[in-house]
Formats: sequence, structure tokens, C-alpha cells
Amino acid sequence: MKLENVTLEMSLKPFWNPSRENCLQICRELFRQWEPLCRHANKVSVQLWIGDGSEILDYRGIPEDKFEWARYIGCVNRQPSKERLKLDPECQQLHTKSRLYRDNPPEFDYRFLNDLVAIIKNAGRERLGKAILVGGTFDPGPEFAKSSFKYERHAEICSASFGDSKKTDVVSCSATLTGDTFHYAGFPDGIPAGTPFGFFLGRQTRHFLAGMGMNFIWFSNGFGFGNCPWGYDGLLFDGKTYTPEQADMVKKQMLDFWRMFKAECPDYPVYVRGTNMTTGIDLASDGVPLKQIYAGGFIQQPPVNSPWAALNLNLGLELAGWMSHIAELPGKSFAFRFYTHDPWWINSPWLDRYERQPYDIYLPLAVSRIAADGAVQTASSVNFLSIDDSLGNMPEQVPNEVTPRLLECLNSAPDEAGPLVWVYPFDEYHAWIKPETGRIGEVMFGDLLVMDAINRGLPLNTVVSTASFVANKRRNAGFLDGRVIVSPVPNAGSEWEGALFRHVEAGGKALVYGPLRNAGDRFREALGVKLAKPLDGSMRLNLDAALTGLVENFASKWNFEHQSIISGGGLEETGGKHVLASAGKDGEKRSYAIEVSLGQGRLVWLRGTPSKFSALNFPEHIAERLNLPMETELFYPERLFSVLLDRCGWRFAFHRGDATAHEPVVAVSRHRNGFYYTGTNHHTLVEHELRAPFGAPVMNGYEAQLKDGSAFYRWPRTWRHECRVFVKQNKQSVISCREHCSHLHGITRWITITGLEDAELAIFPEPGAENRLTVLPNPRTPYVNGAFARTCPDGKDGWKFFRTVDKLSGKVLIYW
Repeated sequence: MKLENVTLEMSLKPFWNPSRENCLQICRELFRQWEPLCRHANKVSVQLWIGDGSEILDYRGIPEDKFEWARYIGCVNRQPSKERLKLDPECQQLHTKSRLYRDNPPEFDYRFLNDLVAIIKNAGRERLGKAILVGGTFDPGPEFAKSSFKYERHAEICSASFGDSKKTDVVSCSATLTGDTFHYAGFPDGIPAGTPFGFFLGRQTRHFLAGMGMNFIWFSNGFGFGNCPWGYDGLLFDGKTYTPEQADMVKKQMLDFWRMFKAECPDYPVYVRGTNMTTGIDLASDGVPLKQIYAGGFIQQPPVNSPWAALNLNLGLELAGWMSHIAELPGKSFAFRFYTHDPWWINSPWLDRYERQPYDIYLPLAVSRIAADGAVQTASSVNFLSIDDSLGNMPEQVPNEVTPRLLECLNSAPDEAGPLVWVYPFDEYHAWIKPETGRIGEVMFGDLLVMDAINRGLPLNTVVSTASFVANKRRNAGFLDGRVIVSPVPNAGSEWEGALFRHVEAGGKALVYGPLRNAGDRFREALGVKLAKPLDGSMRLNLDAALTGLVENFASKWNFEHQSIISGGGLEETGGKHVLASAGKDGEKRSYAIEVSLGQGRLVWLRGTPSKFSALNFPEHIAERLNLPMETELFYPERLFSVLLDRCGWRFAFHRGDATAHEPVVAVSRHRNGFYYTGTNHHTLVEHELRAPFGAPVMNGYEAQLKDGSAFYRWPRTWRHECRVFVKQNKQSVISCREHCSHLHGITRWITITGLEDAELAIFPEPGAENRLTVLPNPRTPYVNGAFARTCPDGKDGWKFFRTVDKLSGKVLIYW
């Protein structure tokens, strides 16, 4: 395992005593704490959260100038309303009013900052024996430090928002500056009226980074990616209506920003946080031209995974968003970011929000992408926000606990596709927001639905773009054999459609979602579907009897709400060869899920209805809905996504027992021919029912109840378990799988299975161990003789495993 880069993000709060000796001691301690991880990296970076970026905007090139820095807790540039002060007259709540993080914090000048950068580099080189890069940050918002530039001298640049359209106090990258006569490093005579903000920021950033001896810049909180980086609405969608006719204008404005910035600051790499959203949501709401930003070479890597899952538990949005961003890359790699501390808002997520549970390490690091050449890629760099807390402390407990979990995942990172692969229409979504296509609503819908489905237990953690899917299928007909393709309805007559059909007809499975009004004749005819008048609003769902046992309905009826505005239009599909679900109202019925056999494979289609569900169900404004009704009132049909996997041979059923016990978020990744089942429970009493095409999974170190062909588990809050044995048996029993030390020379794995009843095993040994695989029923020392069970290799459907020929009961030893 080798990391490309480890980035340690920190504020200036630990340097409350700005003496050179104290700063050196702090930096030495910083690198000592994180050395166990940093030694695995080719390079190490320190990213300084100095202020809010105004230290760049105001920079004059004069070392003695003092700058405002992030010495506060809470939002600095917002004042509480009268209503707020009535509720909290002493301003005790963090969001009412900011406070200094300590009494009499120091003032800093640029000479100190320049010296500090040198101290960081020297301390890191001394401890780690490698060069240290140091970067600055720019944040467009009002939170971190006082800014006279943003909110007094040039308030005209603040026309964006973080989700509340009434609070336009966020810098827009496409803003134009009024003139002034203030002296700046890049504009000694002041800013000429009409100067584009991107031009100004680029020149100032170049001077600032050079003057401070820094190496890169980070754009925070969605800067450069639209006007509403935290919301589901924006310049092209106001929650009620899409305005795709503005897409070209918005695209030009954003790309003009990036071109001007890079023209003025060409020699320094730019890294980005990106928005909280997915590629599709950003396109449909704010017209963010991610494809062109990548192609322009403006940024080094795609946006990192959003840290907001720690705040609102919307892991579906984090995972879907990250996969949509890495489906294509601007370079050759991408980075994972973990939220250890917050230097601004009195929380240290690892210690409080996450409750020291590593699910936001395990789940994102189960994610992989497939490149155009078929290579599986995982995150090769790691960022930590941040290594200091809001009071300037650096508790050693955090790196001591986080580092081993991270190394565990990196050492067993995915090296092939997981069981489900998301074919993501990266290029197509950029085309579909054009007004002539009439498909902008489908772009919003598709990503919302997948987000909801992941939040409801869909184990989707591998992504490939449509372009790479087609390229791989063209070169290798067996590409993704055995995997379930998860894809929007493909463009009519496209190579995407052709590759999808070839996959299914050759024996593969596909779970396709979305409306069929723009599907080709071949696709609609395969399903046996015709179109009728679209329906929306309150619907009644009817499920095939085979599916009702896999999903609990806590409402009195199978009613759900289909909002056309976020659902790609109304329900208009009728008929179908094998209808698994239908929905309707007022005596009219529409097909909602259909299954057909094509060639040797199976195609399952789901129309889909997103709800923007997440475990905390925060109030969100979209299509005039402020809150989601409880599940005792309505059924949420995004839950059908994981249910329909059963038609593809994979069962992920969650027996909740109560409407408040939400589904877990899960992932299944592959490493050295093994399976890693990973996830987090929102409620630890939820029972997991699992099954694969080759049997019930038996996790290393756990017991499972085998019943009706499935394994039943109750997991703790967070889990990550290796699985190399799957069991098929008709009888009910409790199976245990335990690993022990080897008792034989040359043997590396020693696994004991107990509780079998006339069972057939599917065993997935590590590559290179196939010839050593041994299965010994009723094992006794010295373990080299006895009635060994016969095995035969089984490589169908792209999986590489061995199946036992003989039925096995009781205790079995497996070693290789």
C-alpha cells in the first residue's frame, strides 16, 4: 500500500503563543502524531485554514500588515436577528453569535505566516524525511473570519447562498467587482471597475502563495461550482420550475471564472471541496459544467467526498455524490477526506458526531471506479479536516484511533468491481440539461433516486461512466460478468444501450431505472411497455407477492407520493411482460417495475420515485415540501431498489420491526477475491437477511442463522467483515465461521465452519492459493489426512471460486 499524498488540514488556533520555539514544538508534535500514516505517503501536505480567504483578497505584499484570522467559534459575519435574540438573549447557542476561541488571542501579520510556513516545512522534513507542501484556502462564505472585503468594501460579490435564497452572503465566482483605490499586491493602484472576480482572485492568489512560500490553493464549500453549493435548487431550478434556457449562460460564467483564475495563477495546483451534491443535482439545479471544468485542466483532482454525512447522516448523498464526481477524472487520481475535528464550530466529529464509529471511513473507502482501460481505482490520497479542534487542541487520541481504521481499509482496498456497478451517464447528463432535450428533470431525478436507494440499503459502491462502460465492453465482451449493472434508461440506439443489451443477453443482470418516454423502441419492446397519460400525486402501489415479504410497510395502505417535478415527470408506462409492481390512482394503473428474460440474462426495470429521504429527515425545501411524512403515513418506494436485487440473485432485506428503525447503509467490496461487507446501522436491532447467487454469506468471526437459503445477522452500529465462504443448505441451523492460526507449514489461512447441515460450500481463496485449498470435514490433528471433501472450480459469471462436491455437515476446516 502506498498513498500519493496525506494532507493535514489545520487552523492557526494551536499557535496562540506565536513564539518561534512554541510554533516549532507544535509542528513537531503534529508530524509525530500522524507519522504512522504519513510514512506510507509519497508526499505530505499541510493545508492552512488561516482565515476565510480574505487574507488573500486583502494581501498587499507588505510583511508587517496584520490580517484577520479564524480566531472565532461560530459564524463571524452574520448578526443575530431580533427574533433570535429573544430566544437566546445571552447568545449562548453557537449559531446565534460568534465568540473568540480564547481570551486575548494573538494578532498575526504576514511575516509571521511566512515564517510559520517555513517552520512547518522544516519540522516535517526533520520528522518524516520527506518534503512538505503547504497550501492556503479560500472560502466563499461568512463563517470563519471577519471580512471587510466581502461584506463592506465589495459586498457586490456576495450574490450566492448556502441554501437559503434570502441570505445571499456567499461569494459568487462569476461576480464582477466595483472599482476602488485600495492598494493590493496584484493591483497597486486599486481594482478597476468591472474587474471579474476570477481575474482578481487569480492574481492575488499568485502573489499571496509566492509571498508566503506556499505550494497550492484549496477552494472550500463549493466555490467555483455554482451559486447554491449546499442546496437542491439554484439558478436553473427554484424548487418548482426548471429553466434550462439559462444553462449556456451559467456554464459560460463558471468557465470564464476558471479560465481567468488559471490564466492569472497558472503555476499553483488547485484542489477543491466541491458541493454537497451529486453531478446530476448540480447540473439540474445550478448548471455546474463539471465535464468542462475537468477537461479544462483547472483542478488537480475531482471534488472530495462531502463531510456533511457527519452532520445529517445522509450517507446516500455523500456516496452517490462522490461516485458521480469520480466517474470521470480531471487527472489520474482522487482523494478521500475525513472529518476528524472542526476548527470553527465546537465539534470534533470523530469523538462526538461519529461516536468514534468508523462508518464514514469504511463506507467511502469501499468505493471504487473503473477506468476506460478496465483498471479499478480507489482513493490514493487522504485529507483530514482537521487535525486541531475549535479550541486549538490536538488530542492524540484522534490519530491513534483513526489511523488504524484507515490503514485497515487501505490495505484491503477494492481491487475489482463490487457485485453492483453504477453505470453513470456523466457525458449524457451534461447534454440532457440543454433545453431542446426536455430532459433536465431526469437529471435531477436519477441522482436523487440513487441517493435515496443507498440510504435505504442499496449496496452500490462501484461506478463506471457510460463512456468507460462502452469502451470496456467493446474491448472485452466479458467485462463485468457476474455483476449487476445499475443504470438509468439508456439513450435510444446508443452504444450505451447496445452494451447494456449485450451484457444481459450474455447472461448478465441489469437493474435499470427511470422513465421510458425517451427510451428507444428496442428497450420499450423488450419490456413490453407502451406510454399513456402521465399520472402524479397520491398513488396506490401493488406489489408482486414474491416481493411483499422482503419489504415491510408500516403504513395502513401502500400509498405513496409521486412528485413529477423531482421524479422525471409523471408515471406513464403501461403493460409489461412480467409486472412486479404497479401504481395508479382514480382507476388508472401504470407499470412501476417489470422483469424480463433476455437471452441468458435478466433485465429488471424500476420507474422510481425519489423522496429525498435521509435518516435524520431534516426539513428541506423542495417542491414546497418542508417535511417528509412518517412511514406510518406513507410508503416510500425507493425502498424497492434493494428489494428488486432479489430478482438478480442478491438479497439485502432488512427486517426493521418498527417505522423508526431505518434501513442501514451498506457496501460490498472485493479484495483479493474476497468480499468485504461493510455498513452502518441507524438502529442496531434491525435484522439483516443476506443471500448471494452462490449461497448465504458466512462472515469471518461471526455467527449467522441460516434459514430459507439466507443468512440472518444483527450487526453493531458499524461493521466491516471479510467473507470467503458462502453456504447453501435446506435445513435451518446456526453457522459459525472462525479464523485461527495455521497448524501447518506453508499454510496462511485457517478457517473453521461449524453448524452445517447437508451443506454445499462456495469458497473464495486468495489468488495464488487455489492449489493449496483444502476442505477437511471433522478435522483432527495433524490435519493432513482424513476424508477430505472434494472441490471443483467454478468460474461462471466471472466469479472465481471452488464449490464442494460432497454435502457437508457439522464442523469443517478450510485452509490454504
